[in-house]
Order: sequence, then C-alpha cells, then structure tokens
Amino acid sequence: MTAEEFWSYIRRNHPTVAAFLHRKKLLKLARVLLINAILWAFAVFTVEEMNKPNLRIPTLLIVALVSVAYTWFARPRGLIFSKPYVGKIEKATISTHMQECDGPGMYGKGMRMSNFWVLTVRGEDGKTHQIELEPKYEHCYRVGDRIGVLPAIQYPFLLDTPDDHPTVCWWCGSINRPEDRECMNCGRDMV
Repeated sequence: MTAEEFWSYIRRNHPTVAAFLHRKKLLKLARVLLINAILWAFAVFTVEEMNKPNLRIPTLLIVALVSVAYTWFARPRGLIFSKPYVGKIEKATISTHMQECDGPGMYGKGMRMSNFWVLTVRGEDGKTHQIELEPKYEHCYRVGDRIGVLPAIQYPFLLDTPDDHPTVCWWCGSINRPEDRECMNCGRDMV
C-alpha cells in the first residue's frame, strides 16, 4: 500500500478521521494567518503613530522578516504541508529523557525521568522518520511491521497485521483487543 492508497483508504472508509485532519489543517492555517494579520496591523498602526518617515521602511522590513520567520517555523511543526506516509519499522528502542516538573522530583528538585518508545520508520520514499510513543505501546508495534502515519494523529496505523495483534485507538491511545470494532475507552470506531 502506497501513501496515496493509504490516504484514499482513510478518506473512503473512515470519513471522520479525514474530516478531523482537514479541520485541524484549516485551523492551523487560520491561526498562522491571524497571527500574521495581527502582527501587520500592529506594525502599520505603530508606524503611523510614530510620525517619523525615515523609520517606516526599516520597521516594515523587520515586521516582514518576523512574519516570514514565524510562517516558516510554523510549517514544519504543523500540518500545513505535512503529508501521510507509509513505511516499515526498522528499529525500535527505548529513549530516556529528563523533564522538568512541578515540585520535588525523584532525581532532584523539579526533575523527572521519562521513557519513550522510539520507532525508526523507513518510508516508501527512502526517508527515515522517528516516532516517539509511550512505553506501554511496546507490544503493539514490532520491528518489520508496516505502518501508515497521518499528520496530527499521534498513533500510527498498523497495516497488514495478524488477527491476534492488539490495536491502538487513534483518538485516545488506548490499547484494544483485535476483535473490537469500537474503542473500549472512548467508544469511537476503530480504524
């Protein structure tokens, strides 16, 4: 299954997931445009109130640079240009991170150690992607499994899985039995 076939399968068989992704992409685009509009409105208002014609062009150039920089850095983190991909899990490791937390932690004041299950996935285009999940999903994703990944959904979809393989709900992340058609935690349809 290619990425295009995977995406057409999702649109055809799971319209709620496709609608969720479309809505999330539109909200991200609207947020980027709104922040840029507010930035430009503030800049134009400030330039008009300064009454210094020699500072208008440098001020507007700085605002243009900030606006372009914000739009550029919002793109990789978000959904605007992200596309679904299909790949095979090549490696699965545990990664440990130290995180700050409120109050005293086990490893010093305000520090907590967290483990993540890191999947290294080679896409059909040859690119390598890494996905971080909680360690409880270790038995759900195995080396050699084919997965499909959609932007804005944290949990990858298992393709070509055996019937005895547990499934992960895309919506809430709970682990379900293979025969379940609905999630036992949130009640939504299993993909």
